[in-house]
Amino acid sequence: MLGLGRLFQRKREQRGGDVGRAVWEAPELAPHATRAIIEEIVSPDGKRRFRLHERNDGFFVFDEMIERDDEYAGLYWQPVRGSGLYHTAREARRDALAEIPWTRLLP
Repeated sequence: MLGLGRLFQRKREQRGGDVGRAVWEAPELAPHATRAIIEEIVSPDGKRRFRLHERNDGFFVFDEMIERDDEYAGLYWQPVRGSGLYHTAREARRDALAEIPWTRLLP
């Protein structure tokens, strides 16, 4: 299990009478942030997409998004499905293709 201690770095401030007061700072790149998009597949009609992400902490996740059109916001991608964490990209891709119905129609 990943603890919150890995998400933050503890730092000691040394200022005048405030010697040793603990301050919490977020690291430059959060572990859960996407390092890279490994694969992206767009549905034949162009209205849905699947993406496989590699995270900064070495885990893999996938998501499915659908294209929406709003009179105020215009065109945007809305998330409709997300995954848990996977140790390998192969495991994440296998489960994504099994869970997302339109990907079964691809050659």
